Amino acid sequence: MRPFLMSRKSAVPHELHKNVDEIFAVGGNLGNLMFLSSMERIVPHEQSCHRATFNPNTIKEQADIIVIPAANWLAESRDLGDLANRIEMSGLPCVVFGLGAQSLEAKKLKLRPGTERFLKVISERSHSISVRGDFTAEVIASCGIDNITVTGCPSLLWHLDRSAEIVRRETHRDPVKTILSITPPGKLNPNINNFRTQLSRKLCQFGFENNFPIVLQTEIELMKAAKGEVSLDDKETRKVLDFFWGGLSSTDVDRHVTNNLRLFGNPTDWMVFSSNHDLVLGTRLHGVIASLLSGTPAVLIGHDTRTLEMSRQAGIPMIKAEDIIKNDISPQNILEEADFDHFNKRQKSYFNDFIDFFETNKVPHKLKRIQ
Repeated sequence: MRPFLMSRKSAVPHELHKNVDEIFAVGGNLGNLMFLSSMERIVPHEQSCHRATFNPNTIKEQADIIVIPAANWLAESRDLGDLANRIEMSGLPCVVFGLGAQSLEAKKLKLRPGTERFLKVISERSHSISVRGDFTAEVIASCGIDNITVTGCPSLLWHLDRSAEIVRRETHRDPVKTILSITPPGKLNPNINNFRTQLSRKLCQFGFENNFPIVLQTEIELMKAAKGEVSLDDKETRKVLDFFWGGLSSTDVDRHVTNNLRLFGNPTDWMVFSSNHDLVLGTRLHGVIASLLSGTPAVLIGHDTRTLEMSRQAGIPMIKAEDIIKNDISPQNILEEADFDHFNKRQKSYFNDFIDFFETNKVPHKLKRIQ
């Protein structure tokens, strides 16, 4: 079989690390780099391209099967009808991995007709559809599709020959050296006291108080501020900084932003950075996965269907967002209470279950079974 990988680039070339716009143009959400890098490592392939440039007439001459790492594709605002048509025109089998739906609440999503058609096309062209978790499976089943396999996210397969495992659980450092991640609300208005605003601001101010780094994935305004691409005295930039750190000394906030906000253009650097800390705590799934792959303890803050379903499926330790908002944040307590034994045990079966999915769907892979 000659797989064709429908994927964006899995790392930002170092020559493009000059500015945020160039980095973001390659990776989009930088968490995608972890996801796409894993699939690129797993599936032997000679041809790949982004779905926007996918040409069915060319591909059917070059490949025997289409492999798609899909992530958060199921949204009410997205129409995948054109992609469905092009996959059908290729005449090739098509296997999708890690497909996900996302909602702040576990409500039924109303997918567009083109997206429902996409689901039916890939259902017909594979043994089953790999989905991230139980919520996504319910969304797809509501479209009348039943060949669904709940696998989780393939990012956790990054090592190829071994599962993710937490090997270091104790620290004598006080405070516990912690990395944070955030998922800000769509509108950065400090006067709107909603759930996402409370969570983002509490994590950011906790990071400020303890001099902890925050790893960014989609927060373009903060990325530009951290890299010095915009003046921290700029009126619009100041509004963004005041949203996260309002009421604190602007001089101290500027120093914190410059010294402690980080972003990574490739998974390897991200994992190395994580390995030099005691704990990663945050709302970002791939920020947590980068740490888990490095053997470093990480705890996911459950705040939407995506984080909840991945915690259940992959055994990732989780703390509820409500508990972060209502209580004092204690990295030491969080570290002590997280069940990493369950995570380590679950990862072995998680890894082998993915291998079963690859082989059932006749997708070549480089994974090795583990005992």
